[in-house]
Amino acid sequence: MAVSNYQPSYYEVSSLEEAMGKILTPEDGVSPRERWEKETPIIADMLTNRLNLSANHNIIDY
Repeated sequence: MAVSNYQPSYYEVSSLEEAMGKILTPEDGVSPRERWEKETPIIADMLTNRLNLSANHNIIDY
């Protein structure tokens, strides 16, 4: 399925709060901030273990 209305400027933000609001939607009464605080460490741990990462590695998320 082709996306014909991609707007890269949508992801240009000036704060972490603004970014969280764009990439994390509220679900079942849980705010983007609450999702960030709960889900980010879980995903970071999964990536760290799966990719064998250490403090010497960097991850770039596109």
